[in-house]
Amino acid sequence: MKKFIVFAMAAAVLTIFNGCQKEELNIRQLADEVQPQEMVKPDVYVENGYLAFKDFETLIALQKELNNMSIEKFQSFETKMGYKSAFSYRKSLLEKADELAELELLKYLDEVSKKGYFNKQQKEFVYPFYNESYAKILNPKGKVKIGKTFYKFEQTTEIITPDLTGMEEYSGDPEGLKKVIHLDDTGLSQLKSGEMLKETMLRDDRLRCLLQLKREQYDVYDWILDPFDGMVWGFVGTKWDVYYRFYSYKQFSLYKSDRPTYFNWKTKQSKIGGNNGYWHQDYYNPNPPTERSTEEAAIIHFPIYWTALTQSQYSPNVYAVQVSDFWSDYMSTFHGSLIYP
Repeated sequence: MKKFIVFAMAAAVLTIFNGCQKEELNIRQLADEVQPQEMVKPDVYVENGYLAFKDFETLIALQKELNNMSIEKFQSFETKMGYKSAFSYRKSLLEKADELAELELLKYLDEVSKKGYFNKQQKEFVYPFYNESYAKILNPKGKVKIGKTFYKFEQTTEIITPDLTGMEEYSGDPEGLKKVIHLDDTGLSQLKSGEMLKETMLRDDRLRCLLQLKREQYDVYDWILDPFDGMVWGFVGTKWDVYYRFYSYKQFSLYKSDRPTYFNWKTKQSKIGGNNGYWHQDYYNPNPPTERSTEEAAIIHFPIYWTALTQSQYSPNVYAVQVSDFWSDYMSTFHGSLIYP
């Protein structure tokens, strides 16, 4: 077991350094006007309706590019790739609700709820998985492939399954490899954290602006070369994100309807991390500058703390976060604050 952990840690380090050497130009070209068949396939391509990434670092780089795109540019990216994301699927479901009469709406919302895209209690269009900051790279069923590993996110669960294609010839332990095959049917399920730490809301008649502080966790698995056992499939590392989630919507009697806006905020204090090997962020500014979303949108996820892949599965401490002021461009009542804890 100790030998496996050592090699898993070595694999995680190598993965991080290899990812750092990737040219940023590749990701930018991928997100712009590049024809998928010419350049995308080596690093990112579509497989059975979901995105497949060369490695975890490629996924993170593309995710950052996609989150900075306008809706029109992101839709163009999807069209070129021949792919539909969970983000676009939720958007299409909500747009249809906006067109329906109230008599038709109740039945429709019930159908969407069964798909996991509508929360009846919150009266809100949601995602059927906890890590909604990945909505643009997950397909509507919450699937993605990273390296030689399949990932499927369902509610608060991350299901991780190895891709066994072609691995038999590289494995020095064919019998050991067979023991992994049963995971192809059942998956490896673990309860994850998509927790909401704090929230606050602004109101202007039926228009609402919500600010939430959220934390997400991801475990990463892959094939690792062991000098004694050959190729073994196992834990590479854990990644954590802490971010602001801004949401602007109009409150109707049966559901919340997205209303795009520009979000503005001032972070006075942010003190996160510092345990189990995590780097520590300790920021304080009595006169914080105003930050503003780059695109007009109904929902944005703004990261304020993240970890690289780490062997620790303990969440980073969030000691204090204080947003001294936040507002939306389209609300007359616009000032609010968030203080955690």
